[in-house]
Amino acid sequence: DDEGQSTKTTDTNNASPNIDRRKLGDLVFRDRQKRKKLNSITHPKIIKIMLKRIFFEGLDLGRFSKSKSKSKRKLRRVVCVDIPLLFEGGIPMRTLFGTVIVVACNSTLQLERLHGRNPDLTLEQCRQRIASQIPVEEKARKAHVVIRNDGSLKSLKSQVRQVKEDVA
Repeated sequence: DDEGQSTKTTDTNNASPNIDRRKLGDLVFRDRQKRKKLNSITHPKIIKIMLKRIFFEGLDLGRFSKSKSKSKRKLRRVVCVDIPLLFEGGIPMRTLFGTVIVVACNSTLQLERLHGRNPDLTLEQCRQRIASQIPVEEKARKAHVVIRNDGSLKSLKSQVRQVKEDVA
């Protein structure tokens, strides 16, 4: 790249270049323009894969079977898609989904969890990653349904069960 920092490594097993995700992340979370460039390369491919999966998961192939039991006819096909940057993707992305569910927690817990999953990152690097996204509370305001993940696992599971019943 233009800073003389390589984001590629060579895997000695197959001698093909691999992306060093940590170096790449460090570059793009410090530089908005580089992040935009990376997103312009990756997002179209990711969206294509996502749409294919939604299409195939959403197909109700059971409708072609000879069994016409009432219980089968009443089932509603629900496809869940986990998209961390849904709101950052803009209006066109959001129009693909009937119900948007955001799982949210307070900012302190968000930072703790990110650092806990990525102990090799500094707290500052974690803050940069969080700052590069729309704040989670703003996402919660834009969602149709919000699941709060600030409490116990029991509380989270209870909320998920209720949302599942409501949506399906």
